[in-house]
Parts: sequence; structure tokens; C-alpha cells
Amino acid sequence: MDRLALLDLDDTLLDNSDADVASFRFVLDRSGVHCPDRATILTWRQRGMLSRSILMRVLGDTHLVYECMEDRRIFLAGDKGRSLLSVKHDTIQFLSLLRPKYRLVVVTARDNKNDVLDILDHLGITPHVDGVLCAQDICGLKPDGPAELKKRLYSTAMQMYSIKEDRCVAVGNLKPDIVAGIELGITTYAVSGSYGFDRGIKRLTRSFGTLSDLARFMLKDFNFHAKTASMPVYNYEDFTEKHYTNILNEAKKHYEFVFFGTPSNAPHILLRHDLDTSVYRALRLARIERKCGVFSTYFLRLHSDFYNPLEKETHSMMRAITDMGHRIGLHFDAEFYGDIANKKKLEDLLLREKQFVEEWFNVDVLAMSFHNPQAAGLMGFNEDSYCGMVNAYGDSVMRTHKYVSDSNGYWRFDRLYDVIYGGKYHHLQVLIHPEWWDENPKTPKQRIRDVIEYRARSSMNEYLKLLESAGRPDIG
Repeated sequence: MDRLALLDLDDTLLDNSDADVASFRFVLDRSGVHCPDRATILTWRQRGMLSRSILMRVLGDTHLVYECMEDRRIFLAGDKGRSLLSVKHDTIQFLSLLRPKYRLVVVTARDNKNDVLDILDHLGITPHVDGVLCAQDICGLKPDGPAELKKRLYSTAMQMYSIKEDRCVAVGNLKPDIVAGIELGITTYAVSGSYGFDRGIKRLTRSFGTLSDLARFMLKDFNFHAKTASMPVYNYEDFTEKHYTNILNEAKKHYEFVFFGTPSNAPHILLRHDLDTSVYRALRLARIERKCGVFSTYFLRLHSDFYNPLEKETHSMMRAITDMGHRIGLHFDAEFYGDIANKKKLEDLLLREKQFVEEWFNVDVLAMSFHNPQAAGLMGFNEDSYCGMVNAYGDSVMRTHKYVSDSNGYWRFDRLYDVIYGGKYHHLQVLIHPEWWDENPKTPKQRIRDVIEYRARSSMNEYLKLLESAGRPDIG
């Protein structure tokens, strides 16, 4: 058999709603707080509220929420939580229909494999599947984030059964399940969980209301190449203005946005934009941020080959950004100067650029970032501040904040939405380059081409205005 189906466990094959509600009641009772009734909790979940969001709504205390999240996890992993699990009404039928055509492997982010096997035995799933993989089966360091964990699990399963991506299908109910499959080139389907569909999941892949509906679809069509080719590439969908709005709205539920240098022990995000190529795109994002009620710092690069800070249009757009309440920082391009051998030379150049920005835009520059610091040999300059500006790559910031970047039009380390959605990190530093974010999904090459063409059109329009003002013809 050369087809492999990788099946998520919780809320995909199982109905977790009873255990979920009981866990909320357990942790809230221990905190001396009245637990909302089952219908209210289910309604909140159907609206896309995360466990942490529900606890925050009821408790209103960040530190208590984190303690309750851990207690809730322990409850769900214990005997009481497991006893409240049940299979969906069509799970066994789904497995029985697929078994003649697929190797069926349960893939779960749960840590304890013995517990998983006990659950499968107790609920009668074991005879209907060929294998089980859980987080415990991953060798080496545990992957960072739920999507990366699922990717590792999917890859391990394909290696175990010697089956390639184009003969594999992954089924899940949460966005990390789907994202992991798409990134690996696996045909991926979403099925409704105990609370309906995860937010935004229908935009990523084909979705089914029941396992029975999914089984009928899978059995009638095995043309994996065609389906995989037609799947959306999630990276491109990520870098749209609509998705940026969704990211900000999701982040606001869990974090506050603060400027560099602002003390805060609460969960927070340092949001920064390095303006490598486009001030126009920066203005677009600044308007989205204002609409969402968040603020960020726009780091201006004085020696960009793509725009000129002295131009009237650039000056006007940057002033519009600051008028919205955002700040201007300095994006220092060391490669313009050549080798910078010591701290004194660095600070002399930083001070010169800082003073220019402050005078030209009538602002205080309180933060700076290095442009392409590895290539420029600046990684050794990691003090917390230079010339009165917080260093975005300083030791303190980098040590205390999870760093997420979209450099070159893709997520270099982690997908931002997954990091926010996962809720693992208390403090984030998020680097967004405006040129990678557009109205519509595009490849990075298409996005940067649009930036260049916008610049060319602007220059041509200025030329035509000059001719018109002088009463001269446009010849040719």
C-alpha cells in the first residue's frame, strides 16, 4: 500500500468538548471564580476564542491565567480528562472506509505516547489504524511552535513508511495541522472540530464538515498531483494587508504593543519596520495599524537605493506616519561606509545620521537597527544602546524577546501568526518589512518588482508635471 493518511487526534478523530469544559470548571473552581456554563464556553470557542482568551476574560489577571493554563493542561492529560474524551459519531466509519486504501497513522502533539495508546485502546480506535506518532517520538530538540512540531511528525511518518509527499494526505482541524502539510507539499484537508472550523482555515485548504464527507471525497479521487498543485501556497497568502490586519487583531487579544525603551512586564510586542525599499508601502501599513489601534517604529534607511529621504514625497509620507502616533527610528546601513573597525567610529556615524533624521523630520530618534548586520559584520556591536538609541539587536532585547522576521518575503524563523496563536512567548520583537505586504497574494519577486515599478511611475509623473508646469511638450 503506497498511500499514507496522517490523522490528527484531538478534535479531529475525537470529541474533546466535555473534557475541555470540565477543565475550565476545574481551574476556575480552584481560583474561586464561577465558571461560565457549558453553552457559554462552547459559544466562545465557536467564535474562535483560545483557552487563554477565555481565562483572561473570566479572570482578568495575566499571571493567574498562565498558572491556570498549566493546571488545565495537567487536568486534560490526567485520568479525569482522558475519561471525558469520546470518538466522534463517524470516526470509526471514517477509519473503516479509508483502511483498504491507505496506511492510517495517528499524528498528535501530545507528549506521552503511553497515554495516547491508552486513549486509542479505550475508545476502540487501535484496531483501525496502522501506527501512532506523538511528540515523544521526535528526536533531538523539540520543534519551536505547533506547526513546526507537526511538520517534524509528518516527515517522520513519511520516512518510516517510505512514502513521498505526493502520495500522502494530512487531516486536521487546526491551522498548524494545515500549515505543516502545505509547507511540506502534502495534500491537506481540514475537518470541523468540536467547535467548528479554526479561524481562517477555509482560506488555506478544502474543508469538510464531517469525517464522513471527507471520506467520500478522498475515496473518489486519488489524483494527488493535481490537488497538490492547486493548493494555495500559504506563504503568499500570509503577506497581504488583510492577513496583516488579522495578525494585529489576534495579537491585541494577548499582547500590548509598546515602543522600544518602554518598560513593561506584561505580555507585549515590540513592532518594528525596517524601511529597506518602500516608504509608500510603509504608509499603507501605518494606516492599517492606526485602524487596529496599535503603534510601531519605522526605521528609516538613509542610504537606500530605492528611495530618497530628502524627496518631498518621502518626507510627506514619513510625516504622515508620525502624525498617526508612530515613531521614526534609524536603520543604519554600515555597508555604505565600508569597514567600521571600532565603537567610536560606529558611534560617530550613528550620531551623524541620528541628528540628520531628527532635524529633517523634527522628531526624537530613540531606537536604531542595523541593516543586514551579519553581512555588514556588526553582530559584535550588541550593546543595549548607542548614542541614546535603543539597539534593536542589543543583548537585552534579543535575550528577553522572541524574534520573528519576514526578511526577503518569507518567515525566516517562525511564522508570526503561529507564534502569536501558540502563546508560548511572553515578549516578542517583530520585524516587518513593508515591501513584502500587498493587497493581493504575490511571490516575493512580484512584490519587489511592484515596488520598483511604483518608484519608476512616480519619477515619470514628476517629470511630466515639470514639463506641464513649464509649458513644454512631452516629446516621444
